[in-house]
Amino acid sequence: MSWANHFPFTKNAVIGTILNLALLLIAVLLSTVGNAVPASAKSQAPTLYLSKVIGPVSLGPHLEILKDSEKNITIEQVVTGQVSQRFLPLKSDTFFLDDSKANWWIKAALSISEVPEQLPHHWVIDAGWPEFWDWYAVKVFDVYLADSNGNIRLQRAFGKNEFSLFISPFVHQLQFPEPGDYTLFIRVRSDLPVFLPLVTNTVGSYMHSFRKVSMIKALVCGVLLAMAFIHFVLYLCIRDDAYVWYSGFILTLVLYLTVQTGLMREYVPALWSAGLGQYLDPALLTLFSIVFLQFARIYLASRIYAPNHDRLSLIIIWSGVCWLGILPFLNVSLVNTVTLAYPMFCIYSMLIAIVTMRKGFYPARHFIFAFSPYILGGPTVLLAYMGIFEYSSFLFYLLPLVSMISVLLFPYALTRRLGHLRIDQGQIQRKKQATSQRAMTDSLTGLPNARLFQRDLVQFTRRTDQQGESLSLAIFDVDDFKQLNHEHGPMVGDEVLKAMGRIIRVAIRDSDKAYRYGGEEFCLLLPGSTVHEGAAICERIRESLQNLKFASDSERLAKVTISTGIAEYSTAEGPDSLLFRASRAMYRAKADGKDTVVVAV
Repeated sequence: MSWANHFPFTKNAVIGTILNLALLLIAVLLSTVGNAVPASAKSQAPTLYLSKVIGPVSLGPHLEILKDSEKNITIEQVVTGQVSQRFLPLKSDTFFLDDSKANWWIKAALSISEVPEQLPHHWVIDAGWPEFWDWYAVKVFDVYLADSNGNIRLQRAFGKNEFSLFISPFVHQLQFPEPGDYTLFIRVRSDLPVFLPLVTNTVGSYMHSFRKVSMIKALVCGVLLAMAFIHFVLYLCIRDDAYVWYSGFILTLVLYLTVQTGLMREYVPALWSAGLGQYLDPALLTLFSIVFLQFARIYLASRIYAPNHDRLSLIIIWSGVCWLGILPFLNVSLVNTVTLAYPMFCIYSMLIAIVTMRKGFYPARHFIFAFSPYILGGPTVLLAYMGIFEYSSFLFYLLPLVSMISVLLFPYALTRRLGHLRIDQGQIQRKKQATSQRAMTDSLTGLPNARLFQRDLVQFTRRTDQQGESLSLAIFDVDDFKQLNHEHGPMVGDEVLKAMGRIIRVAIRDSDKAYRYGGEEFCLLLPGSTVHEGAAICERIRESLQNLKFASDSERLAKVTISTGIAEYSTAEGPDSLLFRASRAMYRAKADGKDTVVVAV
């Protein structure tokens, strides 16, 4: 059963994949149409009773929002209710800001029956790290807390968080002076589309979850770094470029995650002080895409199996490198908009995998298997990001989850690829050996040819010089072979040569070597044999051949004899001298009447 029966990718399947990618690109171009904020009826969002809050609670169902496109609404207008009719319930766990650069007002009704005295029981408002983009995208994030009389009792400006326990500028402590009903107002503006998963929590619960999340972040980064180190060591051992690029792919992913989770800002604040922090996210996302596409090229051997796609991949990679060079000199909004296209090129590698698999590169199916979680999860999150359907807390964890699954599956794919390459290399090696063997073997008799004889003669004489053992060389020549061919036909001549090969193989020892030297001549290397011992072997060969008779087209049978010359190697004589003396002895045997063995003097 062929591999196509297991993976039935047809031409229609490839075309369908291309159309799906095209539709996804069209969706990116139409991303400004979507918005996750529903325009629902003007019903009032329910009040959140903080006294009942123990762990984190989503503020989404309790929020009302107002879009201030002109950016002329003040906090006084909002608090006094002058624009209250324009607020709409959010009815979603996550607040989505489009890229209109408008001010968004967020309102939530809160009620507290008892003000806690201890800090761990105080409440905080947490917007987390804006997903997909770093905090620099948010230009305004002001928090206000007004009592039932319209008096502003708390005001926190973006970047001026007085609660030093929190590293994020989107976490603010809610300090209630006394029990009662309050209204929370937040004014937010972003230059880029972001999600704000607003939740309320107690300080103690927040710190507990913060420590847990930090531990998970450290664990994930540690596992990824360990995998990168292990695969780099494997690269040093087996010298497979796919492993070193996979290590680079993991390292760029770790760097990107440190920016996304805020760890980079926490431990390398100088980058933000120098104004470079806002370029880190798009730069690392571009670098991640470049390294992954290069890894895909090496893994899939696209230069061999899909050269056209390989050239296009190189163009994408080098354009990304050029983009990284000019990136710090461009507007941040333009940089982030263009950078959004680069993760799509990672999906392009799936098309390359399908093409290479159809061309016979079977490890491509393991690449498809390893990358499929990202293919399933990435576009889902992207569509939610574009506002095509509602973003939820599940999608917040979906992209990191599928990315980690893909990262963990690629070592399996690399292992299977290495096994496949070893099988291919073994087959190539066997083919080379078979080709070399055919080049060194006479096709008619099955004996090694003159080329191998010349090599072995040098090696045997050198070993004799080093070890001092005996070595004899015998040369056989079929008598009157041309006349035999003329009288009985070339078929008989071939049968004689074949019989000669069989007789020699039977007569010699395992340590002896026989060769067809050319035409009707044969050579025999006899290590460990004196010239007289070698002459006895040659006599047995002569007698065995003499007893054979070959059928021919003529009425009489062909009788075959051989003339043999044998010489013993003298120390430091040299292979050419030994060959000359054995040849001269063979010619003397012919001169003495043929069908005899002559020992060289």
